[in-house]
Amino acid sequence: MMKQARWTTSVSTFSRSSMASASALPVQQLRCSSSTTSSRKDSLWHRILHGNRESQEEIAQAVETREVNFSQKIARGKYIHEIMTHEVKPECVDEYLALIRQAYPLIAKNPQHEVHHVCSMQNIVGETWKFTHIWEYKGYAGYDRTTEIARNAKEYLAFRQKLHPLITKQTNSLNQEFATLNTIPPQTLGGIFEKRTYTLVPGSLLEWERHWQGGLQARKQVMTPVGAWFSQLGKLNTVTHIWQFDSFAARKAARDKCWEIDGWADTVHKTVPLVTSMQSEIMKACEFSPIR
Repeated sequence: MMKQARWTTSVSTFSRSSMASASALPVQQLRCSSSTTSSRKDSLWHRILHGNRESQEEIAQAVETREVNFSQKIARGKYIHEIMTHEVKPECVDEYLALIRQAYPLIAKNPQHEVHHVCSMQNIVGETWKFTHIWEYKGYAGYDRTTEIARNAKEYLAFRQKLHPLITKQTNSLNQEFATLNTIPPQTLGGIFEKRTYTLVPGSLLEWERHWQGGLQARKQVMTPVGAWFSQLGKLNTVTHIWQFDSFAARKAARDKCWEIDGWADTVHKTVPLVTSMQSEIMKACEFSPIR
């Protein structure tokens, strides 16, 4: 009887131990499974909401490659145009004009510089103390060599020292000109010049340019283009173009005429959704400007 009791007790103890272990195992597995599932869900949501590092890098590289390809398709590729603006203190305008009237032709005529002076113009509608200067370099290599020489030239350093007290702000951007609308050579046109600046939805440059082509042909029938450029360094996703008109009345008549030409209305309809902001400034050329 004693042996049977001991055996029964052992069996009972073993059963309770086994059951406890058996019942504990699924709980541990459940906890592990729950933790793994939660971790997977967190990882999934993180990828959905934020993406992983590899994906972000791939996307950034793809966008950059796409923009480079777009630039190669629509750019002339021969020159780099620097669009520079100065906001001048009102009381210093005469001194400023005297300074750049002397300095800019010297910069352009220096045989070591690989740059042409395209134009210098002052706003008469818009920010009226603002001046726009456009320089045409022989590619990025020409820009590198010219700016390196200028940085080490005593005359240029003296010019900069005189310029700084006269202005409140300076901006610049490096741009490619559109292959279908090259910058005109130096000439005297007279009248007024309109600079139109558009900020595009990122990634929409090629689509915008394709639609713009139809309207461009319409505009060229009734107004004189100076040039059109898109930014590559500086404020990105920016398009700038300049047109010449004999007067404000001539500008209005030309723009009204555009609506009667096939292609203009369709261009406006298709390009406006691709633009996030636009600006129009009316300028008069400085007397020393190569285009004036």
